[in-house]
Amino acid sequence: MKSKGIRKAGLSAIAIFVLDIILSGCTSLRSLVGGLPSTGRDPAEVLAEYVTMRGLPAAALLALGPEGVLVKELAGVRKAGSEQPVERDDAFHIGSDTKAMTALLCAMAVDEGRLAWNSSVAEVLGRNIAGNFAAVTLEQLLSHSSGMAGNPPASWKSFFEAWEEPVAQERERMAKDALAGRPASKPARAFIYSNFNYVVAGLMLERVYGESWEKLIGERIFMPLGMEGAGFGPPNTGSGDDAPWGHSPRPVPFGPYADNPPAIGPAGTVHLSLDDLSAWLRFILDGGRAADGTRLVSEESFRSLFVLRPGSGVYALGWGVVSGPAGETMYAHDGSNTMFYCSILILPDSGQAFAVLANRGDGPTAGRVAELVEYLRKRQIGGG
Repeated sequence: MKSKGIRKAGLSAIAIFVLDIILSGCTSLRSLVGGLPSTGRDPAEVLAEYVTMRGLPAAALLALGPEGVLVKELAGVRKAGSEQPVERDDAFHIGSDTKAMTALLCAMAVDEGRLAWNSSVAEVLGRNIAGNFAAVTLEQLLSHSSGMAGNPPASWKSFFEAWEEPVAQERERMAKDALAGRPASKPARAFIYSNFNYVVAGLMLERVYGESWEKLIGERIFMPLGMEGAGFGPPNTGSGDDAPWGHSPRPVPFGPYADNPPAIGPAGTVHLSLDDLSAWLRFILDGGRAADGTRLVSEESFRSLFVLRPGSGVYALGWGVVSGPAGETMYAHDGSNTMFYCSILILPDSGQAFAVLANRGDGPTAGRVAELVEYLRKRQIGGG
């Protein structure tokens, strides 16, 4: 079993969800972070400043509009202290932005009649696994309104042990431990963000398909969307500076401490490149259609991903959904494994999407990334 002390930071921030920063509008955003770059400045110039003067080893900016890609910039180094620059096809870990992909897989399962939004944990996994959450439904898991505690004690122990056995076995054990925990709330009464909600949902997918979550997401999302650089775990393979290292704030060597356990995958272990992220955001903007027009999910099930449920606050299924400064609908989510950071903001009504990636996840990173997302948004809408 790996060292518990070293791993403890990982789970606590695998899914940093900062709607209060990203979605709060200009005034409150300025009060939370150090100020926004002028929207009159060139994105490449702004990005260069953030990787030379504001503590990000490397970062990437992405902005999409109805006409296509508006901004795609990458700057910095794969590893602090190294001279190896990041490259266009380099992958970054996206942490809990993976959750939207797991929710999409669930929507596909609903289309196929394998699951329903009101499928209960007991119906799919059996009462011997469902524990204290037998009546909790799939949509309650995905909207974090199941009542499950953020870090159930039994699952916390399981989290540290989830390196020893094959991932399928570890995922089932982790889910069972979480479901054996004491509920922190009755279902549909409160929003309590817990990565274990998505571990359970991922296990439900595995049960009804008879395939691993990793295989499902690869075949049903990555391949149809042409996300050739997408994968799981840390982007760097340990063979040198072949891909970005995570930082917290120093480079984190490849190995079991370079990411959270594979068993927690449905909650946040995906890595992808800028092109992959562009394809994913375009899919969302296009209402569930791939670039060739193929619909991967029905319109009804796709819309369900952005509908708020009782007790879920502003969290739908894998996405935060709120009204922006001008009353526009906004989808957003942040993700981090404490060593990388990814922030996504989508304005579906105007066909725009913005994202920032960084290969650091601790300290001031959330604020820096929030500044860059808001800079991209205001630059596109013509704000000062």
